[in-house]
Amino acid sequence: MYTRHARGRTGWFTEAVRPLSKNANLSEVNPREASSLAVHKDLPSLARFVEALPRGLDSCPEYEVKGSLVREVAAHTTLQDAEIFPAELLSLVRNPPAVSTWVREAHFNALMLAIFDLQVARTGNPRVMHEAAYAQTKALLNTALYRILFVLMSPERLLSGLEKRWSALRRGTRIELRESTAGMACIRMHYAPHLYTQLLVEFRAESLRAALECAGGKHCKSRVALYTPTLSDFVLVWS
Repeated sequence: MYTRHARGRTGWFTEAVRPLSKNANLSEVNPREASSLAVHKDLPSLARFVEALPRGLDSCPEYEVKGSLVREVAAHTTLQDAEIFPAELLSLVRNPPAVSTWVREAHFNALMLAIFDLQVARTGNPRVMHEAAYAQTKALLNTALYRILFVLMSPERLLSGLEKRWSALRRGTRIELRESTAGMACIRMHYAPHLYTQLLVEFRAESLRAALECAGGKHCKSRVALYTPTLSDFVLVWS
């Protein structure tokens, strides 16, 4: 393993390179290494995410999200900034998917982390993407496409049909209501190993808070009560 310096359109960066043996078969190169080695040095959260996945950005193809979610996130960066993103993410910014298209969740999560890294470096605000996740979810759920799911809704009714509403936007990840009382609920999210980082789970907590508000909840709060590489628990409260 050695490093090399390369120059991109946005400046110089360093990347790790693992030399191949003379007789190496290129088809046998570990996909995780192939994708993680290309991550720009200014995207540390993304690099850690890709490195933890078993096959890098090629991991978990059966886990998907609707294109409408991707479009909301992609709107928070520019094509110029995205030039340092891995090709899979750059294509999502350059050609945002149709709202009804299914997109790999590994790519969606990676895009959020890449934008997080850029936004934190630019603003100095470590919660910039938490705030964006909340605002994006509220904006999305108030569009004509999804507003019907929240007509005459209450937080209690939202939670009782949570799995169905979750599956309207995601495939693979599962969510379950583990406990519910007046003004409080405990929710568990299941996902493939390392498909979610602690940071990504915190973003989801903000999305759940926004959904509660769209369902008529007041003074809504959401926090991560447990994080593991395969599941996370959330506690939601409202009045």
